[in-house]
Amino acid sequence: MAKNLTNLTAGQLERELAQRINGLYRSQLNHQPARVNCQLSDNRLTVVIEDVVTQPEKLLNDSGDIALVEQIRLRIDEIIRPHLQELVEDILGVAVLDFLSDVTINTGRGGMIIILERAPTLRTPQAASR
Repeated sequence: MAKNLTNLTAGQLERELAQRINGLYRSQLNHQPARVNCQLSDNRLTVVIEDVVTQPEKLLNDSGDIALVEQIRLRIDEIIRPHLQELVEDILGVAVLDFLSDVTINTGRGGMIIILERAPTLRTPQAASR
């Protein structure tokens, strides 16, 4: 059942994005990140994901097979990126022009900078309180 995502504030959209990104990682990778933080700023969306590295990646990293871990993470990111892009476009109602991402295996953090075609239409918080 799809939510009505029209006429939401930036904070509401950021929370919806964070929840859906977390759900995507859970459903696609059977891994739940500890935290997903999204921040909209004009036509840019930044996403920081805590504990994005999966248990098999951690195990391989701990065994010293860093090159293999990096190769696996790159492939995971390539596979999940279209799903993330579709999710962002669906929620914000704006096309994605560029999608930059990286993961630091040792810290378990991942980040994305997503450039949008234009700023999404937002409801101001004052209008939301009426």
